[in-house]
Amino acid sequence: MTKLMTPSMRLAATVVFLSVVTARASEQMRSADSMETGSWAVSFSGSQGRHEGLQFHVGGTDLIQIPLSGGATAQVFSAADTDVEFDGKLRTEVLKLNWRPGTGLSYSLRLGTGDYELAIPSGSVTNRLRNETPGLIWGLGVSWNLTPDTPVTPAVMLAVDYTRADYKLSRFQSGSAEAASVRQDFSLQEMQVALSASKKWKKWDPYGGVRFFRQTACVYDRETADRVYGRRDGYAPYAGCAYRFFEREELLVEVSGVDETLITLGVNIGF
Repeated sequence: MTKLMTPSMRLAATVVFLSVVTARASEQMRSADSMETGSWAVSFSGSQGRHEGLQFHVGGTDLIQIPLSGGATAQVFSAADTDVEFDGKLRTEVLKLNWRPGTGLSYSLRLGTGDYELAIPSGSVTNRLRNETPGLIWGLGVSWNLTPDTPVTPAVMLAVDYTRADYKLSRFQSGSAEAASVRQDFSLQEMQVALSASKKWKKWDPYGGVRFFRQTACVYDRETADRVYGRRDGYAPYAGCAYRFFEREELLVEVSGVDETLITLGVNIGF
């Protein structure tokens, strides 16, 4: 699968190969209760999360190269039916607009920035690959309220979202050694389906559900114009709560687990 020339090249090649599969699912940050007809809302949220021992399935025959010291080059192939593991840290800031023009569907537009750092154990050291400038995150979504919130039944919502994130990976560090510069573009596209339920109680609106997602990732080496792809399917149960402190303003907190560990805090303003 991998053509190796030196131990240092093996280390660099492993980092490049694993960098194709970093990902996260998109937070919901809203209850399942429907918005009023003709209304819209804007929210701002910040997320932090961690991935531990996460597996992606990587396939294909694409090639990526990384220049090494002394003029050497490592070549990495992704082979079919191969699983790889990694740990990671993420941070995002997202502005989201929700709109319900009529009595049917609600629509959302997401725009934000983020950072991601990979942590790959290798013997007694940990190798890290990260971006230095914030990455761009954007997305579109549509949701449908299957049932409304009534005194005896909870609200139930089905949502479908598409999100894309683009990062410029620029720093590679092995253990405590000095960081080296790399020039790679990382993109992640995600399709997600979420089913959630909520039940209001006074000013509180707790909600919960599960997300199912498919993520397709690509690392593009700007030095050699080579690229590598990865893909995985996953799911993440989540729970959150909204607290309405004024008539149209509310604070939200959401946590999720299983294929990701994520906590998100935000504020939502309705119009």
